[in-house]
Amino acid sequence: EMGIRGPVISYNGGMLRDADDRLLESRTLDPDLAAEVAAFAEARDLPLNYYADGVLYARKIQPWWDLYQGRTSSPMREVATHAGLKGKRPYKLLIYASADRVRALKAELEPRFGGRCALMITADEYLEFVPLDADKGSALAALAGRLGFAAEQVAAAGDGWNDLGMLRWAGLGIAMSGGRDELKAVADVVVPGPEDDGLARFIEDRLLRAGAGVAP
Repeated sequence: EMGIRGPVISYNGGMLRDADDRLLESRTLDPDLAAEVAAFAEARDLPLNYYADGVLYARKIQPWWDLYQGRTSSPMREVATHAGLKGKRPYKLLIYASADRVRALKAELEPRFGGRCALMITADEYLEFVPLDADKGSALAALAGRLGFAAEQVAAAGDGWNDLGMLRWAGLGIAMSGGRDELKAVADVVVPGPEDDGLARFIEDRLLRAGAGVAP
């Protein structure tokens, strides 16, 4: 909608596409692991987002369906069960519940799945299952390498736990003031939130006008 064309890192670093939408790198979950997580979620009647083949498959469990759509506007394809997706290699899975339950689920499931995938809380209500080698930092490093940029020529901005690897790798790590404390602890700069146009002002004043050496 903004008319911007550029490379895209998505699925917490699991997918990298170039400006022409060509797939450059792809990391997915093992099909058996995905089926096991999906079966667990259905047995507990937990809402699960299953991201495969460019489609988000989900059972319509309220109020979580509306919560996720309201936050992301992502098109969601309703399924009665995820069992029919067995054999697919999703980019990630996402269980959502109350913040307290998400923390409890992570503690419960880490011993069961931790050696086969990474479990991360990306928002208070989101528990995500992603490939062990999927990370925004490694994806950003791969993209920079393809474009011919060193880490010190790259700026990265974020506000969530899943942005840690990206900010650690980039030569200039920018955290949002309303973001996670862990992120602000590793950032080189903390800027005001979107209500104050903090990131836009920093890019304009400190990177573009000041000629800080970071490619726009």
